[in-house]
Amino acid sequence: MMMDRPVKLTEYNEVVLESGRIIRGNGGEELIVTLEDFAEVGLSALARLWSRSHEVRAPKGETVHPELDDVTNMRYNDLEELLISLVSPDEFDRKWSPASHVSIVFTPAGRLAVRTLSTVSGPTSPADVARLIQPQAALIGGQVLRVEVISGSRDSSCDIRIEFPARGKVVRDAFNFGNRVSGLISALGGANLSPFTAWGLLQGGHGDALVGQMESSWLDVKSAAYNLDSLSDKVELAQDVARFANAEQGGLLIIGMRTKRVSREEIISGLTRTTIDTRTPRRYRDIIDKRVFPPIDDLRVELFTTGSDIKLIGMYVPPQQEENKPFLVHGAIVNGRYEGGFISIVRRRGEDSIPISGPAIHSTLAAGRALLRGRSEM
Repeated sequence: MMMDRPVKLTEYNEVVLESGRIIRGNGGEELIVTLEDFAEVGLSALARLWSRSHEVRAPKGETVHPELDDVTNMRYNDLEELLISLVSPDEFDRKWSPASHVSIVFTPAGRLAVRTLSTVSGPTSPADVARLIQPQAALIGGQVLRVEVISGSRDSSCDIRIEFPARGKVVRDAFNFGNRVSGLISALGGANLSPFTAWGLLQGGHGDALVGQMESSWLDVKSAAYNLDSLSDKVELAQDVARFANAEQGGLLIIGMRTKRVSREEIISGLTRTTIDTRTPRRYRDIIDKRVFPPIDDLRVELFTTGSDIKLIGMYVPPQQEENKPFLVHGAIVNGRYEGGFISIVRRRGEDSIPISGPAIHSTLAAGRALLRGRSEM
């Protein structure tokens, strides 16, 4: 869909779009719109329009008095925030439809910021939240503008504002970014965990927030580092990563955490000090690149430090395209021994890893041959 450029902001907080559509506001400092209606609206044009409409103007026939307040120097409108509703346009009511937890705020400097309202289970502090979201702000070239936390006996409410560079972006981009940040903040209390939010906890120095979580189809932890002088450990490292590449949602492998078995489940019980340093991620990455085929798209291997100054290594495997599967590992462990002439194919199921069966491998190869044969006959 093409970007829809806003061309006019009226004194009644109505936004006129280049396509001819008119988005009507409800007056005051807020304008609520549906995401579906506003998804492709360009942010740069929206910011320029807002800046022009907020120029201080004197009543007709009079002069501007900068030293006086806005009672004398009338602004064109008072719009400060663009609220976003997830209600469909057909059912939307600008007075009664609820706003989502993500909005776009116009800053006094004439820039745009994404605002998110999030809840964390248990107490937290503004410093902890700021440290968690700073890497996300840096990724987009923005900065954290405000972190407000109200802690209750059970939950903490967080009001976050992050500058969002507008160039080349649309409202949908800002909403998706705010939604990711909100999920990351909620994950501080153990809610909404996914490979992405858990990776964000590591980036923000909150790896210890994963203590108490259960190993799963996407989360695997190791208490000791791989012995890179051992061929068996090199194959094990490659297999552990390839398992997630062959899984549907990818996964996260963390070195430096121990588990204990509780009711047949492996629960992360604490952090451990391991023999890893700043060179380890590069060495791990080299081994994975040499032993896993095809190469894993967007694989990330990084060194992190927690609040307790314990170093962790995280390996994040995003979901991979189905046509690239299965991912093969050069080498295998057979009866506890390294076999260099073997090729292994493994995938993750629950907290366990299982080999891909012979019939499944054969059917994949047969389907590939049939596809190639069909192309050659065209």
